[in-house]
Amino acid sequence: MSYGFLVMYLVSALTAPFEKWIAEDAVYIITSQERMEWVKLRTNAKRELFIAAFWSRRDPGFKDEHYRRVAYANEHFAVDKIPGWRTDRGRIYITLGPPDKIESHPSGDNYVRPPEEGGGSADVFPFELWHYKAKEAPLEFVDTTMSGNYRLVSDR
Repeated sequence: MSYGFLVMYLVSALTAPFEKWIAEDAVYIITSQERMEWVKLRTNAKRELFIAAFWSRRDPGFKDEHYRRVAYANEHFAVDKIPGWRTDRGRIYITLGPPDKIESHPSGDNYVRPPEEGGGSADVFPFELWHYKAKEAPLEFVDTTMSGNYRLVSDR
């Protein structure tokens, strides 16, 4: 094993947890300003201080709630080899929390539109509407591949 390879391996092993933190753990909740600060950090000690300050700037309990949401997303929204946190439903669940109401249409089949959507019926892919009190209209997720991977198609 060459000395250069060993150095690269050790550097990679030392920075791996920090790479995971920025690329997975905080990817949806870090601000652009915080991300710019993160990029400038050159030592693991500074990265550790940054992460501690990152969580302390948020409400108490936010960190635990965030990781609870990530775990829930991974458990309920994973598809094939895609972890739940990387799916559209996982991302929305992590950032907005659980919806106040979910309208689930897992078979797709024939959907009868309510009058406010123009009435009539249509053959559709499986879909879900997630309702949040803070949003006027629901978020619509559709599984066009019939694989369980519901994609966000509209933020009505």
